[in-house]
Amino acid sequence: MPYFITSTLSDLPGVPGLCICGIFSASLSTVSSAINSLAAVVSEDFLKTIFPKFNVTVFHNKVISLVCGALCVAISFLIASLGSLVKMTILIVGLVAGPNLGAFLLAACTTATNEQ
Repeated sequence: MPYFITSTLSDLPGVPGLCICGIFSASLSTVSSAINSLAAVVSEDFLKTIFPKFNVTVFHNKVISLVCGALCVAISFLIASLGSLVKMTILIVGLVAGPNLGAFLLAACTTATNEQ
């Protein structure tokens, strides 16, 4: 897309930069909304469940947003240093599928774990 913008709109001064700035601002707005939603979910569903008398303020939501953003950046650096995406996918599927299969087999093969 940036190549298309610079090759097509390079005759007009400032327009390619304006288009690329619009793309970056749209992506940053999406990330900001996602982090804000994550902070709202953490404060409403987790903090108010664990601490019922805790009054969540705007400052607390900003701190939770900062922590969630820092965790996202740290996880992205961790994923970038681990190697290929195929290896990561196989690792995550292996970690999740084993216990999931165990839970399904336990529920299907024993009577102590069902509703009866």
